[in-house]
Amino acid sequence: MANRYHFQTLKSIIKVLLPAILVMATVLACNMPMEQQSASANVGLVGGGFSNGVTILYPADGAQLSVGDFVDIHSQIGDPSGISKAVLTINTQIERQDQLLTIVQSGDLYQPWQPAQPGTYILSVVLETLGGDQIFSNKVTVYVGELPPDKTIETPTDMVPSVTPTQTSTPTVITPTLTPTAENAMASSDQTVNCRSGPGIVYGIRGAMHEGETAPIVGQNNARTWWLVDLASFGTNCWVSGTLVNVSGNIGNIGLVSDPPTPTFTITPSNTPKPPPETSGKESAFSACHDYPDQAVCFSDPEGFGVCSWDTGTNKCQP
Repeated sequence: MANRYHFQTLKSIIKVLLPAILVMATVLACNMPMEQQSASANVGLVGGGFSNGVTILYPADGAQLSVGDFVDIHSQIGDPSGISKAVLTINTQIERQDQLLTIVQSGDLYQPWQPAQPGTYILSVVLETLGGDQIFSNKVTVYVGELPPDKTIETPTDMVPSVTPTQTSTPTVITPTLTPTAENAMASSDQTVNCRSGPGIVYGIRGAMHEGETAPIVGQNNARTWWLVDLASFGTNCWVSGTLVNVSGNIGNIGLVSDPPTPTFTITPSNTPKPPPETSGKESAFSACHDYPDQAVCFSDPEGFGVCSWDTGTNKCQP
């Protein structure tokens, strides 16, 4: 009889406490940080006072990246009704969808992306709000690997100038004595790759390594990102980007080769341009160290910003 009484008492206590336990579990789940609720999303939000809309801040439009770079796409977002979802698209295809378990009205959105192939990519972000609306960001074009051959620099005027590269000095290219053996490091390509007069896209094109062609590697630049090859089809040495070729053999004894002088460019207009407005100072294509396109220009610092250095982690010039 006593046992039956205790059993009935225990059932009564469970009936009272069970709803409270369920409510407490729900509250804890709703207040759980987003990293714990969805570890795969990897989206960080920091509150802020950004106005309505979504704007991609990084990478910049026209930025050049390398294959395998870890790119943290940074956007500023805002909507008074609250944002519940962020979708990253690459070349109009959905790359990732991040469900925001914590509804936000404004802040900074970070979505990671790692390009696996060279090419041209158009980035865009689409937000979904609690009101059922979709908000579209600006479109950002980035280039992974070497710039495409047909890529040109747009001028701010209505004239189309012809650009004639003029080197101020003849670059000295070191040609090591090469004794072919089975262990020599070789470079090969699965596509046609430009072969340049120096380790960077600022240098002129001297030839091309064609699809299926191989060439001995006779040197590398200080950053170890470009190879100096003995290109038989061109009859001389030239530089190819390490991200665009395959390497085989022993590269441990490949020597370092100093970068040739950076070429300068003279722009000769093909027609008579309109007189530019008078300005108080000289306009520059670069506003800071991070505007320099590659390592050679970064180290030479032609604009004289101060001490510029090349960050091998992001492959960008930093002050």
